[in-house]
Amino acid sequence: MWLRDFLPNHVPNARVLTYGYDSTVLSNNSNASIHEFSELFCQALMTVRASEQEKYRPIIFIAHSLGGRVIKHVLCKKNQSVLLTSCHALLLFGVPHNGLNVDALRFIVKDQPNAKLIEDLNESSSFLQLLEDFWRSKTTDNIRIISIYETRPTATVQETLQGWKRTGPEVMMVNKCSATAASNYLDDIFPIDHNHSDIVKFKNERCQYYQIVQRIIEDLVKDVQGQWVKLESTIRVLFPGRGFRTFSQ
Repeated sequence: MWLRDFLPNHVPNARVLTYGYDSTVLSNNSNASIHEFSELFCQALMTVRASEQEKYRPIIFIAHSLGGRVIKHVLCKKNQSVLLTSCHALLLFGVPHNGLNVDALRFIVKDQPNAKLIEDLNESSSFLQLLEDFWRSKTTDNIRIISIYETRPTATVQETLQGWKRTGPEVMMVNKCSATAASNYLDDIFPIDHNHSDIVKFKNERCQYYQIVQRIIEDLVKDVQGQWVKLESTIRVLFPGRGFRTFSQ
């Protein structure tokens, strides 16, 4: 995992944590929505930022796919103005600001409690549009938003005699327009030549995509340290799993 194995070596003055939530699609009996994911993440975030000094530490959020929607939802909360002010940047991998292709997912979650979550991520979702309207109403000029989009289709899951396999038709899960809608500058948008799942995975430090991401994060941390000389810079990462994990401090 590059967040644990590579990144801490390149940003030694930053605290690197991950936060996980259950985003499993198949055989998931949870009816948790983006709202519930956001509420839990918000509570966990306040727990690790409990002291007065911690509350005002600058943050760089890194997120993939649904994780980016969860972060934006938290930043829109009325009682999180300090968090919004402390947010220095968002580094977003394949985040569906304007929805994603849910056609194949509908078949998987049919009659499951999490079917509503999938529909909320639909490209024509009124709920998603409402979240975007809330986001635009916030003052986010101080937040640099870097968007990374996929350029390869993702094989969909289909049921076979051996169980569910990724052998279905390939589709673009999040198109470029949706993945880059939040960025204000062309220089903050770039592709990674992988599918939606692999866009955030780097095998080693020699990977050209990791080196690009590493340079961006290093620049963001330096910028934070220049503005907040007496405060620690903090990176919080939304990542599959459960709860926060600290990889360096």
